[in-house]
Amino acid sequence: MTSYDMNAEDLEKMAQACKERWLLVLPQYDRHYQLQFSVHKCPKLLNEELQHIFPEMIGDNVLVVPTFQPSTIDLMETSPEVDKEKDRLLTKFVTWGTSFKGNVELIEKRDKSFSWTDMSDPCSGHPVFGDRSSMFYSEIEGMTHFFTLDTSEIGGCAVLAHPLWNTSAYPATLFTTAPLNLVKRILIGRIGAGL
Repeated sequence: MTSYDMNAEDLEKMAQACKERWLLVLPQYDRHYQLQFSVHKCPKLLNEELQHIFPEMIGDNVLVVPTFQPSTIDLMETSPEVDKEKDRLLTKFVTWGTSFKGNVELIEKRDKSFSWTDMSDPCSGHPVFGDRSSMFYSEIEGMTHFFTLDTSEIGGCAVLAHPLWNTSAYPATLFTTAPLNLVKRILIGRIGAGL
C-alpha cells in the first residue's frame, strides 16, 4: 500500500477549490488515516434535506465534514480490484468516523451535553449509524455545495475529480451537531498529536 502525504502547497490547492461561503475549517490532512477533511456550515436547504435522510438527527446547527481519501487506482473503472479498494476506503472512513463519534460522546458525557453525529455510506447514501429512511445522500451533489470540482460521468454515475488525486479519490461525508470548537479540538488535535 502506498503511503500518501499532503504538504502545505497541496492543502492550498484544495483550499482554492472550497466555496468560502460555508467554509469554517480549511482543508487538513490526517496522516494516520490518510484522509483529507474540511469543516463547513450546512446550507439551510441541505439541512432540511438531511433531516429526511437522517431521521435521528437532532438540532439544526449541522456541521458538514467532507472527506477525501487518495486511492492507488482510478475509481472510475469498474472491476473487482476497484470494488475491493472502495471497500477498503469505506472501512477506513467508518473507522475514522467511529473514532470521532466516540471522542465526541466521551467529552459530552463528561460535560453533560449531547449532540448528534452520523456519516453517509457513499455507496448507498444511507446513514452509517442511524436508521435509514427512503431518502439518500448523494456524495456528488453534497460535495458540490462546498467545493468547485470537475465531475465526469461513467455508466450513468457522476464521479468527482479531486484537484490532486483526480478520480483516484474516495469522497465520503460526516455530519454532526457538535459545537465547532469541539469538532476542531478532536479533528485538528489528532493531527497535532501526530495520531
